[in-house]
Amino acid sequence: MADPQGSIISATALASDSTATRSGSIPETNRRGGPKTVAGKRRSSLNRLGSGLYSNAIVTRGEDRDEYLRFARAIVADLDVQTPLEMACAERIVSALWRSRRTRRYETAFLNAAAERVEELRRFLDEADRELAGCRAEIENVEHLYYPKALPATAIETAASGVLRVAKACLPDSWRDVENAIPHPTRQRVSKKWVTMFRAAIRKAMPPVFKRPPDAFVSLIVCKLHDCERLLELKRERGRRYYESAFPSQFILPTVEGLVVGKVVLSSAAPGKVLADAEGRLDRQVSRAIADFEAARRLGTPR
Repeated sequence: MADPQGSIISATALASDSTATRSGSIPETNRRGGPKTVAGKRRSSLNRLGSGLYSNAIVTRGEDRDEYLRFARAIVADLDVQTPLEMACAERIVSALWRSRRTRRYETAFLNAAAERVEELRRFLDEADRELAGCRAEIENVEHLYYPKALPATAIETAASGVLRVAKACLPDSWRDVENAIPHPTRQRVSKKWVTMFRAAIRKAMPPVFKRPPDAFVSLIVCKLHDCERLLELKRERGRRYYESAFPSQFILPTVEGLVVGKVVLSSAAPGKVLADAEGRLDRQVSRAIADFEAARRLGTPR
């Protein structure tokens, strides 16, 4: 029986990347070219490797050499290799199966990354909805200040939040002064007199540009809040579009730079490559390698 390890654990097959197998073969005259920076050298090191799906190196970056050895030895032992020809076919089977596993791992990583992105966008959209609803509630309650009347304390707090939102937008350096000057109700319901005092207090706390008659002051605050409302509507609409288009319908790598999963670049020069195509190609390689192994076994069987 042939050695079950055979050439499967050769140095070439276990190279960390394909450039390692070519070191020393580059003419001296060409050694002066190429990138000089660390980032440039890192990019150029991926010129041959790419996704690793069709790399000459069987074990690429991010994969475990020992795991590959265990996998290879298990396959060879299961095939019960008897001759060198069968060993050569078994090596092709192991290589194709290992690369096929790699495509499924990339698919899983890509889907996980997409799912995380969808969840992140969902949280963004929910937050945008809450902010927009809060801004509209602030507008509604600030409008109560046009004609002061007895109000619940919650309405006053919401109106104060709207004034503070305007202060943050208009006074990025001194809005804390406005926050400290805003009075807060101590009862569940406040009187018309207290609401009038509240309006006067926030007028006094705002900068000179807001020093207008009471009705004009409230109108200016409401106008500024409507501006904030429009910005929040745009933010929500942008989040909704991103959310609806976030989850991929297929495993497409959309950019020239490619998609990075972990520390592995799935594609550096082939936008639009579909991982399913690579998986199908490798599965066909597995089928051909198994057929060749069976043919080699028939050749080695005594008649």
